[in-house]
Amino acid sequence: MKALIYKDILVMKKEMMIIVCFLASYSLLAFFFDGSTIFSILGALCGAMGMLPIYTFTYDEKCRFDSFTSATPLSKRTVVLSKYMLGFLGTLLLFASMVVLLLSGRLPLSGPIVLLITSGTLLFSFLQIPLHFLLCASKDRVLSLLMFYLDY
Repeated sequence: MKALIYKDILVMKKEMMIIVCFLASYSLLAFFFDGSTIFSILGALCGAMGMLPIYTFTYDEKCRFDSFTSATPLSKRTVVLSKYMLGFLGTLLLFASMVVLLLSGRLPLSGPIVLLITSGTLLFSFLQIPLHFLLCASKDRVLSLLMFYLDY
């Protein structure tokens, strides 16, 4: 499973770097400006972190990775668990940046609200994965957008 997560990170290297740069820059803005700027971008960052597994599904479809996995001894369960772990790792990165800002006193939120935001991001990420496997990609993208607006 580590190899599948590593593959997803390598495939999404450009997107991951952009997301990490956004996370770092907005965390720095929140640190220097008393956290007042964090509210405008917190939902977007949570959505971007929650959509990490869906980015990988798009790349896997483009490269026909499902036909490759069917030719290997990898089980579908392992592939799905790697997507869940990637979503968890992205949310963990978001949670770590919010905890650092919270401990420094620059994030005007309480601890339970940070946990609520993180759990909402995890829920968004974990609900998208089964929808993608149940529906085709075009229907899944529409439902993902609806879920994003309903969740946040």
